[in-house]
Amino acid sequence: MAGGGGTRLWPESRKNTPKQVSAFFDGETLLQKTYKRLLHKFDKGDIWITTNISHYDSIKKQIPDLPENQYSVEPDKRDTAAAIGLATMILNTLDADSSMININSDAFIKDEESFINCIDSLELFLHKNPKCLAGIGITPKHPETGFGYIEKDTFLEEILGEKIYKVKRFVEKPDLPTAKQYLKSGKFLWNPTLFCWKTSYMLELFKTYAPAIYTGLMELKPYVGTPKFTKELARIYPQLEKISIDYAIFEKAPNMAILEADFGWNDVGSWSAIKEIQEKHPSDNVIKGNVLLLDSKNCLVYGYDKKIVAISGLQDMIVVDTKDALMICPKDRSQDVKQIVEELEKGQYYGVL
Repeated sequence: MAGGGGTRLWPESRKNTPKQVSAFFDGETLLQKTYKRLLHKFDKGDIWITTNISHYDSIKKQIPDLPENQYSVEPDKRDTAAAIGLATMILNTLDADSSMININSDAFIKDEESFINCIDSLELFLHKNPKCLAGIGITPKHPETGFGYIEKDTFLEEILGEKIYKVKRFVEKPDLPTAKQYLKSGKFLWNPTLFCWKTSYMLELFKTYAPAIYTGLMELKPYVGTPKFTKELARIYPQLEKISIDYAIFEKAPNMAILEADFGWNDVGSWSAIKEIQEKHPSDNVIKGNVLLLDSKNCLVYGYDKKIVAISGLQDMIVVDTKDALMICPKDRSQDVKQIVEELEKGQYYGVL
C-alpha cells in the first residue's frame, strides 16, 4: 500500500511527494526499505504495489525493477476499502486460489527476521483457516493516541512460536485516559492494518458488507489484463464508496484472528515517531542537515539544503526546515501537524502543499 499522503509529516511529506518516497533515516526511502524487506520472503513476481495515479511516477522511479503490470493504480482517492478491493479483485482474476497480504509501505521495522517469521505463521494459519482474515497486532509500548487498537479475545493456537488470538473488536484512536486503560489491561494491540486473506473469501466479504463496492469491482473484472481496463477503471473507480477497510470489512467480518507481535514496528506517522526511531536515549537530540544546537534537549531538528539551522535553549521541540516552509511544534503535539495542513489548504498557501 503506497497511496497515502502522510500529512502529519509536512513539510517534508507533500501531496506529490508523500512520506513513503522520502528518505528520513538514510539514503533509502520508506518504500525502498519495505520492498527490500519483502524480498527476504517473497519472489519479486509476487510483490504488487497499489498507489494513486498522482504518486505513480515517483514510486516507479524508486522501484524501477518492478514490472508495470504489478501495479494497481487508483485513478482517484477512494480510501482503503476501494484500494484493497481493487487489488484483491485483480489478483483473484489472475489466480482464483490466490492469497494476499496487505503491508503498508511507510512503516519502520526494527527486527526484520521476526517480522518475516510472523508472516510465515500467518501463511500457515491461513492455509488451515481459509475462511478467515488473519492479521498482526503490535504489543503496545506506551499509551499511544495516534493508532487504532485491536482487542484480543480467546487464544487460538501457537504457530512457529507466535501466539494467535480471536479478535474481539476494533477500536478507533482513543483519548489518553482510554489509551492508558488499554495498556494496563494487556488485552489491546496496536493495529498496523497488516492482514492476509484468500482473495476469494475477501470478495465474498465485500459482496456481503460492501455490496456497492463489490458491484463496481465485478463490473471491472472482465477487463483485467485487457487494453480497455484503464479506461473502464477511470470510469468506474471514482464512483466507488469512499470508506476505510476497517469500517467496511474488518469491523464486520465474522472470522478475524490476530497474531501478537513485537518486532520493533513504528508507523512513521509523525515527527515524534521519526525521533523515537533514531534516538538512542529519549533525552537525545536528533538532527539532520547543517544544525547547530546549544543548551537544548530532546529535540528533533531537520535542516535541508545548505542553510544553517541554529537552535538555543529548546527542550522537547520539533523543528523542520525545508526550502519553502518552516514547521515548529512541541514534540508531544506532533500529531497536530495534520491540522496545520488542513488549515493551509483553506487559505492562500494551498499551492505549496
